[in-house]
Amino acid sequence: MLLLWQRARIRQRTPLPSAQSSPSSYYLARSGVETANFQTSDKTTTEALLEDPIIITNRINYKEVKLGKCLSRGGFGLVFAGQYKGRQVAVKKIRPDRSLDPKDVKAFLKEIILMGELHHPRIVEFIGVAWDNLKHLSAVSEFMEGGDLRHVLRSFKRRGSPLSWSSHKAVISLHIAQAMQYLHSHTPKVIHRDLKSKNVLLNRHLEAKLTDFGVSRAQYSVETHAMTAGIGTSFWIAPEVLLGRDYNEQADIFSFGVVLSEIDTDDYPYWNDANRDGARGKLEEADILRQVARGNKRPQLSPNCPAAIALLAESCLQKEPEDRPTAASIVETLQQLVSSSLAPSSSDSEASVASGSAWTAT
Repeated sequence: MLLLWQRARIRQRTPLPSAQSSPSSYYLARSGVETANFQTSDKTTTEALLEDPIIITNRINYKEVKLGKCLSRGGFGLVFAGQYKGRQVAVKKIRPDRSLDPKDVKAFLKEIILMGELHHPRIVEFIGVAWDNLKHLSAVSEFMEGGDLRHVLRSFKRRGSPLSWSSHKAVISLHIAQAMQYLHSHTPKVIHRDLKSKNVLLNRHLEAKLTDFGVSRAQYSVETHAMTAGIGTSFWIAPEVLLGRDYNEQADIFSFGVVLSEIDTDDYPYWNDANRDGARGKLEEADILRQVARGNKRPQLSPNCPAAIALLAESCLQKEPEDRPTAASIVETLQQLVSSSLAPSSSDSEASVASGSAWTAT
């Protein structure tokens, strides 16, 4: 009994780390996250991430971030509408059931740090990071009232007035390519790794910006990396990734080619193939992916797809990464198309989307 009493007294005497002397340890101790469950490497990494200059300089007052309705739920995070100093914002948080997992906290901190490093008109603007404890860690970004590209394409199609290449599709494609060019020319180079229509957001004027850098990777050298097919959504993944081979930024180019097919058809890639015999099933999806990996299948384009877009999509969807164009050359091609025969007319340019459209979270 005496021994237990002495141990209890020792525990009671253990003070919290000082916020001045060790801010990261202090916030971990106050976070509500059970750091006893952290391995030493997890705790050290999390502390280092909290002391990253981007986290420090972009931290905003959690009490000033007002949460509204939940816009979307994903396997990892939740996205809320919100207000910050009178500005409408989007707030991404870790799902409550995953907010105590040190690996998820680390992954989210890394995503936030990357968001803070990216500044481009075609990348969703990062406003800041806020928390009162790590369970409430929040990434605050600009609110794109149009929602994601997948939702916008389907909405206009259901209205009976689908977007056309001569009105907005070429410009939207250019915006995505400009974001991709920025990432690939960034130092260090950034590979998005999850480029798809759900990760393209639009404002009410149908101006597009790229989002969701949760699985993105900064490439610090000329070395390539292995990536499993579990990262990203399968129908957008390049053949070399499906085969478990090394990859580089050209994997994003393949994904962009798939996005071009979505923009052209207003539908999911391989939709007709997956639904040929009725309900969509895992075996059908697996068969499609095997054919994609072998270079025997690519997403279909519509009969009305402009020839220049069809050629661009075909070049992006080449099986071998070295046969695909660079993001810079794609931007050049689309700029020429937008400024020539595919330029929108004054009447076409009036289309817009209503506020409060669908959002997605990962």
